[in-house]
Amino acid sequence: MPKARHTEYYERLGVTPDASVDDIRKAYRKLAVKYHPDKNPDPKAQEKFKEVSSAYEVLSDPDKRNTYDRLGEEGLQGGSSSATSIFEHFFGMDGGFGGRKPKKSKGQDIGFQLGVTLKDLYNGKTTKLKVTRNVVCKGCNGRGSNKEGAVQTCGACKGQGIRIISQQMGMMIQQIQTHCNECKGKGQIIKDKDRCQKCSGAKVVPEEKQIEVHIDRGMQSGQRINFYGEGEQEPGLEPGDIVIVLKEKTDDKTEPFKRHNDDLIYEHKITLVEALTGYNIILKHLDDRYLHISSDKHTIIKPGDIKVVKNEGMPIHKQSFKGDLLIHFDVIFPLPEQLDEPKRAKLKEILPKPPVVKVPNDAEVDEVEAVEYTPNERRESHYANTDEEEDGPRGGTQAQCMHCIM
Repeated sequence: MPKARHTEYYERLGVTPDASVDDIRKAYRKLAVKYHPDKNPDPKAQEKFKEVSSAYEVLSDPDKRNTYDRLGEEGLQGGSSSATSIFEHFFGMDGGFGGRKPKKSKGQDIGFQLGVTLKDLYNGKTTKLKVTRNVVCKGCNGRGSNKEGAVQTCGACKGQGIRIISQQMGMMIQQIQTHCNECKGKGQIIKDKDRCQKCSGAKVVPEEKQIEVHIDRGMQSGQRINFYGEGEQEPGLEPGDIVIVLKEKTDDKTEPFKRHNDDLIYEHKITLVEALTGYNIILKHLDDRYLHISSDKHTIIKPGDIKVVKNEGMPIHKQSFKGDLLIHFDVIFPLPEQLDEPKRAKLKEILPKPPVVKVPNDAEVDEVEAVEYTPNERRESHYANTDEEEDGPRGGTQAQCMHCIM
């Protein structure tokens, strides 16, 4: 490798120009974890992440690194390979028009969905997971064989892992891309007798790993927790990641609470007496604290009213304060059998007088009865008249519309 004349990319990663590929990979992994937007929301950190990523992209590729050492960043942007680079970027290929395999820069990510309760998201939690992943075989150092020259490029696909099959379709020739049967899509062939005994020529072996997942207070359902470089390994590639996706699940212990962004909604039922004369609530919060909430004697609660307790909602992720606790009231009215005539008479004396109903002078008044409303009940007797049926199901339509509104 020629002596590097340009060192800015090396400085971004904190390595010297003579650093090995492993040194560059380790330096990048450390900086990526430090500056990744998921770990560090600072805009300056995001810019730093882009810088170290662009430096790693160049220095981890021998050809790009050689060009950069000689010509600097400008040399990477120019040259006759620009059209090929655009093609590679657009189609995800490793160059040429021969239907080659997609270029990979890292191993596969491993994804998990982790069920958490609202209480877990409120208090935070640490849990352990066992993960099985493929790692580079130490028996052959990812070569598939310890015998010199045992690994041969597949002659059928010329190392591409895929083959192009041409079929005559009338006046046209159709080309179909398929995995190479000779090498099973790997691009290389190793004779059975020469295969590594530990990995059987696969170059990777399964390994079980235990990880600790730290759920921060205030995290949300759908949020991701990344373990960089802990996913699938493949020889010559950056390891993939382990990605944990949080999924909130229902829990009877937290049923009275519902989350709305950073606020908590608490559904509470009170009696009519409490609604008119004042209420006292002893509320067990998600962190097992008890809150005493009461109203003054002049407060009257109507059905659907909402009261706010400041700073008792969800913790705001990576902040030192919380949202609000919203108490949504449902007023429970007494049953008819709970109010006999003497009690009704007392209520009329105590409660404000109802408005006086006046009948307009010379108005014709029909006495009608109001009964319980049942949206889906069909009242065939109401529309028995043939003329009304011809006019359309007016009553039925009205009942249906009222059901939609309510």
